[in-house]
This record gives sequence, C-alpha cells and structure tokens, in this order.
Amino acid sequence: SEWHSFDLCWKSDSHLLKLQLPFNLIEGTIPLALANLTKLIALDLSSNKIKGLIPPNIGQMHSLQ
Repeated sequence: SEWHSFDLCWKSDSHLLKLQLPFNLIEGTIPLALANLTKLIALDLSSNKIKGLIPPNIGQMHSLQ
C-alpha cells in the first residue's frame, strides 16, 4: 500500500502532539504502544482498514481531544 498523506505535530520538548493518518489503507489493529504517546492531543486513523476494538488504554489518554 502507499501513503496518501500524513500530518505530525511536535511540541518543542519532543512530544508528539498530533498523529493524523487518514486515507492511508493502514491494516491491522491499533497497537497498545500508541498509549505511550502521553501528550497526544489529536489522533486520526479514519478511512483505513483497521480491525478490532480500540484498546482500553487509548480511551484512558486524557490529553486526547
């Protein structure tokens, strides 16, 4: 598959703030390690081929808006 577009936004102290990967035909499940991005405020994985449930630890990421 090919990447159509993506957007990353970094804070000055090297924390990833935004991870936007829509329309990239990403397949599989959402990795649990995504919750390690503790400063993440925006996550967009829409219009991909992601399967399965959203990991519970993603729902506990209080910084997500």
